[in-house]
Amino acid sequence: MKHTQFSPDQVVAVREIHTPVVIERTAKIYKLGMLVGFGLMLFGVLGLAYSLHVFFQILGRYPVSFGEFLGEQKSVYVSLSGIVFGFFVYRFEKFLAWWNNG
Repeated sequence: MKHTQFSPDQVVAVREIHTPVVIERTAKIYKLGMLVGFGLMLFGVLGLAYSLHVFFQILGRYPVSFGEFLGEQKSVYVSLSGIVFGFFVYRFEKFLAWWNNG
């Protein structure tokens, strides 16, 4: 490639264009984590509702106490742990989003 020289009449003025830079404040990975946490909580609530429905179908009444409900329906443990774990995942991801993005 041959080096060419430019004369002053070939120089074109360049204008600077300033456009605002839009930055997404929360990364997608934190939003995904919050969505997973919310999904776990929703899964737990739906599981509790289903366990209550099954309890009513078997015995024909609603439980008198929470202990009776836990004794009859062992799936409540899974539902409650889903709610608690989902809550912690959701809050932890929200904290990480705040910590890393202000």
